Amino acid sequence: MLFTLACWGDRMRTTPLVVATAALTLTLAGCGAPGPGVDGKTAAGVRIDRTGAGRLAENGGARRLTGDQTGAIADSIQRAGARNVILIIGDGAANQEYTMARNYQWGAAGRIPGVDDLPLTGEYTTYSLDKTTGKPDYTTDSAAAGSAWSTGTKTYNGAISVDLEGRPQRTILELAKANGLATGNVTTAELQDATPAVQVAHVTHRKCYGPAETAQKCPANAAENGGAGSITEQLLAARADVTLGGGWGTFAQTATAGRYRDRTLAAQAKERGYRIVRSAQELRAVTAADQDEPLLGLFADGNLPRIWDKATATPHGAVAPALRCAPNPRFTAQTPKLGDMTRSAIGLLGAARDGKGFFLQVESASIDKAAHEADPC
Repeated sequence: MLFTLACWGDRMRTTPLVVATAALTLTLAGCGAPGPGVDGKTAAGVRIDRTGAGRLAENGGARRLTGDQTGAIADSIQRAGARNVILIIGDGAANQEYTMARNYQWGAAGRIPGVDDLPLTGEYTTYSLDKTTGKPDYTTDSAAAGSAWSTGTKTYNGAISVDLEGRPQRTILELAKANGLATGNVTTAELQDATPAVQVAHVTHRKCYGPAETAQKCPANAAENGGAGSITEQLLAARADVTLGGGWGTFAQTATAGRYRDRTLAAQAKERGYRIVRSAQELRAVTAADQDEPLLGLFADGNLPRIWDKATATPHGAVAPALRCAPNPRFTAQTPKLGDMTRSAIGLLGAARDGKGFFLQVESASIDKAAHEADPC
């Protein structure tokens, strides 16, 4: 699972806010000076175009770097504070997925815009823990990995921002909000899915989407048992300024306890003051989102449809004709693309809280969904 930490905006009026994860420290309001120029090809006066521009068969023809990169790297790690932070997650992505995408879309000598232009990259471990023994579990799911980077606490597969004992662990989004920053959560999956959920909820099982599943899978978290409720109920209580993704189907469930008992989660969202939008057109019409009227975009009953239609990788050793990825007919003009949702979130959050700053998590979830189906498109 690869992710990108991006600083956005100027370097003034910062609020120190540091979150230590298991193997990574994020300084939310101080993670560097502005990076590459708008063309994605220069930083600190150094050319960083990662395209292999020569004749590939000649010596040095595939070279992607030219000249001393010290200035570009130093520019990316200056200690001046950034006002805003965007955490971009390619769920299920590793170097092989990026290599496949690069080869298909831009060619072996080409570059993925943005991703290949970063002057500095790094890695950190994502192993989870066995719930019973506390020993490392080397096959990590999105819930445990997301909980680790969101809270700084290693936990078991299936846990959503709780430790091995089921105790809630404070998240980056919660810390940012407590420090007066605007907050956002964007995904192409259901909003209740593991990666978006780790920022806004604390439950012992990742499938506790609504009151019905919570009563069965994590009863200690159920509202009728004195808990904080399902992932969806906690998402509404967390009250991020901007929340965009899928998962509308769960909002038809009914609360079982508390102030909103016997009312649907959709009705609860409206009573809590959320503005709900259901299409790309409605999203484009939104000009403000804040704590007075937070934005809740729900663009599918479940996960958002993928842009490309489904394809299946050819089994090893089999021979098949080359294929091109085809558009998915289920992806219509009503569905916003991830880039559209991200641009909307950046604009809305940048104007919220008098421009004090924001934290935004963005997940490209379809990579993982497709990988589980051996779908290269």
